Amino acid sequence: MCAFVCQCIGNIDDGSNAKVAADHYHRYPEDLDLMKDLGVNSYRFSLSWARILPKGRFGDVNMKGIDHYNRMINAILERGGTKRKDSSADRLAAERAQAFYMTWFLDPVVYGRYPKEMQEILGEDLPEFSKDDLKSFKTGLDYIGINQYTGGYAKDCLHSECEPGKGGSRAEGMEKVLMYATERYKNIPLYVTENGYGENITGVLLNDNDHDHRSIKFMRGYLDAVKRAMRRGADVRGYFIWSLLDNFEWVYGYTSRFGLYHVDFDTLERTPRLSASWYKNFIFKNRAQSKDADA
Repeated sequence: MCAFVCQCIGNIDDGSNAKVAADHYHRYPEDLDLMKDLGVNSYRFSLSWARILPKGRFGDVNMKGIDHYNRMINAILERGGTKRKDSSADRLAAERAQAFYMTWFLDPVVYGRYPKEMQEILGEDLPEFSKDDLKSFKTGLDYIGINQYTGGYAKDCLHSECEPGKGGSRAEGMEKVLMYATERYKNIPLYVTENGYGENITGVLLNDNDHDHRSIKFMRGYLDAVKRAMRRGADVRGYFIWSLLDNFEWVYGYTSRFGLYHVDFDTLERTPRLSASWYKNFIFKNRAQSKDADA
């Protein structure tokens, strides 16, 4: 992680930084209202461990950071009409999440061994699992989260002539990765934890219809791919679009726009794009169809 972050410092396209970004830290009540208006029933967010453990793993916990996330989580639950409960199950889930954070591959977690391909290539260079590792693997997985944005083809250029190819928005890649995970990992529940469309363009994109129509086309294609995978048996439980808001996007700074809502980074005002209206309508129609099917 440090190597990646350090590489970015001083090399952001627009010379910006993420100190404020979309200021979700202060504006989360407003942003949660935007989500409620869209009709989404789930919100995937990240915890800043630097905010909770500013001195690292062995330092003191910053209770102001804990209080911030408690307030935000309570605000989320209030808008969903659900009471917050603290239970032994919650604590167990946290312990399991900590254990899984230390693993790199799904095969060891699900099967207690490295993939055959890794064993053949790396052999004795692979580290051995401890008894504690193997014990934690036995608890299994609650779900698998998949981040997928685009697809591309790879070619062996060592033994054949080839030129660099293009990736692009190949939605069939979404269907393939969902089916791969379904077949390889015993149909463990799946969540698409990130999927979305962005463009690296300077200036204001609030009324850029070309960008928005491309974004809508992207979402429609990828959601259709999710639907096809579900019809083939993939146990997909949720889909999280990236992202609700324009924000700071690593090397691209504020020149890359992903949001359903345009953010004016001078005033921090949020304004819905056409893609927000399309997504809201998509949720409404599919929720209505689901209710009719259950009736």
